Amino acid sequence: MFDAAKVLSLAVCCTLVTSTLAISTTLQGPQAQISNPLNTMLYQRGAADLPMSDPRFVQTVTGVYPEQVHLGYASPDSMFVSWATGEAQISATVSPLDPTSVKTVVTYGSSPGSYSGNVTGYGLVYNQYYNIPAKNNTPAALNYTSGIQHHAKITGLTPNTTYFYRCGDPTIPAWSDEYNFTTSPAVGPNSFPMTLGVIADLGMTSNSTSTWEHLVANQPPSVILIGDYTYANNYITNGTGASSYSTTFPGITSQSYQPRWDGFQRWLQPYLQSHAFLGIEGNHEQEPNINGVQFQSYLARYQAPGVESGSNTTLYYSFDMGPAHVVMLGSYVDYGKNSSQYQWLVNDLAKFNRANTPWLIAMWHPPVYNSYVECFRQTYEPILYSYGTDFIMHGHVHAYERTNRVYNYTLNNCGPVYITLGDGGNIEQLANVFADSPGQCSRASADQCAYNFTSGPAAGQFCYSSQPEWSAFREQSFGHGILNFINQTHTLFTWHRNQDVFDAPGDTVYIIRTPDTCPNQQGPQSLAAAGGPSAAIAALAPASATLVTSAPGPANLTGLYYGPSAPGPSSSATRN
Repeated sequence: MFDAAKVLSLAVCCTLVTSTLAISTTLQGPQAQISNPLNTMLYQRGAADLPMSDPRFVQTVTGVYPEQVHLGYASPDSMFVSWATGEAQISATVSPLDPTSVKTVVTYGSSPGSYSGNVTGYGLVYNQYYNIPAKNNTPAALNYTSGIQHHAKITGLTPNTTYFYRCGDPTIPAWSDEYNFTTSPAVGPNSFPMTLGVIADLGMTSNSTSTWEHLVANQPPSVILIGDYTYANNYITNGTGASSYSTTFPGITSQSYQPRWDGFQRWLQPYLQSHAFLGIEGNHEQEPNINGVQFQSYLARYQAPGVESGSNTTLYYSFDMGPAHVVMLGSYVDYGKNSSQYQWLVNDLAKFNRANTPWLIAMWHPPVYNSYVECFRQTYEPILYSYGTDFIMHGHVHAYERTNRVYNYTLNNCGPVYITLGDGGNIEQLANVFADSPGQCSRASADQCAYNFTSGPAAGQFCYSSQPEWSAFREQSFGHGILNFINQTHTLFTWHRNQDVFDAPGDTVYIIRTPDTCPNQQGPQSLAAAGGPSAAIAALAPASATLVTSAPGPANLTGLYYGPSAPGPSSSATRN
């Protein structure tokens, strides 16, 4: 396990950290750019999904007994508990279960086997109907109805305290085994250290299981998945899947194989029954049914503090955890400035208080700096910049990348660091070329936002012809990220490759807040004094920055490939 405590004594002085451990810091300014291809002599781009007969995916309980147990973070003093019962069905004709036929109860306490608390939740069932006839040698689509998805919320807990619990129906009785969890530290400016594990685009291949094993070895108390969970929509309903749906099933209306969701949660249960989970939807969670309804699997199976954060949905929401305020945005639902999501974000950030949560983080699935979501960038980058967002995390591009501090495609000392972690291991494989490689620039679509550069290395072009100056570290390898919040100004981010030993980071950087020189990082009072978000943006941008040509850091810094299939706003064409 990578132990942040080993470097805590050095974190007080950035210079000491850098000189002693050769860890790069954002305080040094833009890092020297390094970019390295996948060694195809040693590593493959990816693997096929593991079969549903894999023991990790197989149902081991039947009928009314709980399975797929997992926790969802709500707050330091509350926790969601979720599980499934009953038999899912997939057939031409299905009979949905009665969600009230099995009760939803959690009993819990502070000692093993002693349960002083009791909460009742609710159950639900969702149906994924298609009514798609046979076509092009593809059979008629089957329909799916889920097992009962149970959700309960435990409240009134004590922060940073271990609890024991079981879930099920006491009237049958049909209980789960006893599990335990530890609540997060109380929200506040001194809740350090705190650790988060972060992954995206996970899937269910042998690379996916390797990513998960590496993450579990680092033992983060909480895990965030930034979209694209199972890749069930890379399948037709008879369970036949492929790395590319459109290539393998040309002309076939989008389908999904919903049992992959059941196998996915069985696989993750051993860790998530004791560690809080949070996530946000990606494009692979859309899964439209016959009526065009999307995100049913995601919404039915997972709980997050949507209502608690005022959004009334888990398609976008926020939460406070320890020293951090984290905003989770939905890039596949309406996001324009007149949308409910944007107005919710305005209200959410207006309540953000640096004195209580010094760190501000944003996460959504597709990265604005290396996939084609330019409209999203133009809408959300200004307001996130005005509030001094410290770093922004994504998936979608199937590789790893970390940027220098950047705003509006310009190096900016007060801008956020962007981190892409779409390297979870899914069936669609690693992105395999740089978008700035010859012949890899896609044309801008007429119905989408575009950005043509007026200065710098990409002047007059839609794409860069070389690695953008804001790209610090890019690599085509599977892996995961770990965030260690050290104090009010230092967070240590480490990226871990699957091919390395568990505790060996492949990229390490201290993200350092500098509120003394960046007014947007000082809090709402300075924002109000500047005349609001728009005035703050005008006052801060652009901040000058000079590319560092020899920043100290690990000797093995390498680089990211982008895939060829989708256009990018500036430098990138990406796989998704």
